[in-house]
This record gives sequence, structure tokens and C-alpha cells, in this order.
Amino acid sequence: MTETNNVIAFPSKVPFHLLENITTKEDIKENIEAIRQSYVQEILNMLVPGLFEKLEIAGFIAPEEEDDFFVKECAFIVESIRSHMFSYFQLKHPFQKLVEKVLVEDEEEVDPVNNQKSLIVADHVTINLKD
Repeated sequence: MTETNNVIAFPSKVPFHLLENITTKEDIKENIEAIRQSYVQEILNMLVPGLFEKLEIAGFIAPEEEDDFFVKECAFIVESIRSHMFSYFQLKHPFQKLVEKVLVEDEEEVDPVNNQKSLIVADHVTINLKD
């Protein structure tokens, strides 16, 4: 995106081969879902490097030696963003269940500005992500 062009282009590598041999409404639905997933991936490819670059500039520097936990945390961040974008398109992502179970309303604290209960991290959760 440049200063003269403030339009985000549709992904350049849309899997148009998916549009071949469409015979049913279900085929159309599946192909639209695949195109949306491809679009989400293109946006992630655009956003994620800048996000982690800004974190590094702010002092959150990646460890010099490979650290499995660091890699998992970064992957978790990326999947959280993917889940958020999937929700926009009504696509399912396992993290959507995770959000519902992990973040719960605090029964004791209400935000005085919007009169809503604050969200807190649950003490424990049981969840099946494969449903």
C-alpha cells in the first residue's frame, strides 16, 4: 500500500484452480472458504513480519539461541490473529473455542465506563479443540 494507493489488493496467489469443476452449491461453498483462507494467509504474510519487527524495536528481542517456547508463543500469536480474521468470515478455527473457555467474565469487577464485566483468564479449562 502506497501513499497514492490506499487500497489493499486482493491476494495475488488466489487458488483459482479451485474454481474448476464446480458442480454443486457445496463445491461453491468449499471454494469460497478456501479463497477466504488464502486471503487471510496473504494478510498474515503482510502483517506478521511488521508486528514482530515492532516488538523487537520495543525491546522484545528474540533469543539468540533457538528457544522452543519462544517459537510456540510466536506461533500462538499468529494463530490468534488468524482465528480473529476467520471469525470475520464465519470460518471455524480451534482458537475460537479457546477464547470462549480461557477468557471469562469477572463476576466481581464491572467496567464503570460501559457497565460491562471485565474479562479475566480462567483458573482452569477443559476443552476439546477437535470438535
